[in-house]
Amino acid sequence: MKSADEEFVMVGEVFAPAIFQFCGATAQEVNRAKDCVTSCIMKEQASTQIQDPLISRFTQEDRNELQNLQKELTVSIRVERRNTDSIISLEGLTRDVFKVEGRIRDMIRKAERDDTTGREAFVISTRVKWQYVDLNNTPVPFDMYTNMKLEQAFQSKRRRVTIKIGRHEYEADVLSRIASKPGRKDIELKRVDQKDDSSVSLPSHWANMNAGDVDQIKLSASSTEYAEVEKEFRRTGLASTIIQIERVQNSTLWMIYMIKKNQFDQKNSHTNNERKLFHGTSADTTDQINRSGFNRSFAGSAVGMVFFHYFQHRTQLYFDH
Repeated sequence: MKSADEEFVMVGEVFAPAIFQFCGATAQEVNRAKDCVTSCIMKEQASTQIQDPLISRFTQEDRNELQNLQKELTVSIRVERRNTDSIISLEGLTRDVFKVEGRIRDMIRKAERDDTTGREAFVISTRVKWQYVDLNNTPVPFDMYTNMKLEQAFQSKRRRVTIKIGRHEYEADVLSRIASKPGRKDIELKRVDQKDDSSVSLPSHWANMNAGDVDQIKLSASSTEYAEVEKEFRRTGLASTIIQIERVQNSTLWMIYMIKKNQFDQKNSHTNNERKLFHGTSADTTDQINRSGFNRSFAGSAVGMVFFHYFQHRTQLYFDH
């Protein structure tokens, strides 16, 4: 297994074979005994595959746990890359395969939550900065996850929340802006509003998003937006029949896009920093992409679904071969 920064692969354990010897009065009796043993083995043996791009996001702790599960249980765990997908193959005793599969599903859900939480923390950090005052009377910013924790408590009017400053845990009062710990001196907290940037407002042509921060809007074939996407799609040389085009509205990803775009514009001293791209994806990954964003691990499939990217402004295009 490689480090967390490298491609995640894992070689399945090879179990020593069990050898049966059969003796009987006739060949027919021996064959019946062999069939009975084979049937019992097949009933207690299972194999399955789990395919998900988020497998590549497993932490080193997750990977170590998979290694330990393989050692402790009668199951072979193989992790590999096929094209752009990460696949885990399980084989072994039925009860052990089911146990490991359930644990892997938990890891995938955690990776998805962590990905979403990271995006949310980043957006909050662009709007407000929480700081603590150190012994030199210097404001020190919190990491973006602690920053999010404090801001969420502040917005929900939840007065106290536990945070970590240095190696110690403190109880932070977000209203009085004091972090306290028995036996230690109170620490002053500061909440600093970031500069308001009107460019982070949602696009004016988006539909209302009352149900949440993600929505899919079917485009009319007669609309200008539909025609623009179709034109860009045809420029790729594909002659496939377009079945439907949807605009994917994700307010969190849009905020991140606008912040990043402004950073690129300032760094490069020009605004020509956008590129229009199409990526083929499998249909079963679209909900995850719509919620958490696209990365190169989703690309590579040319089956029935294309995502058109204008940075984080996303259009979902269904087509027929």
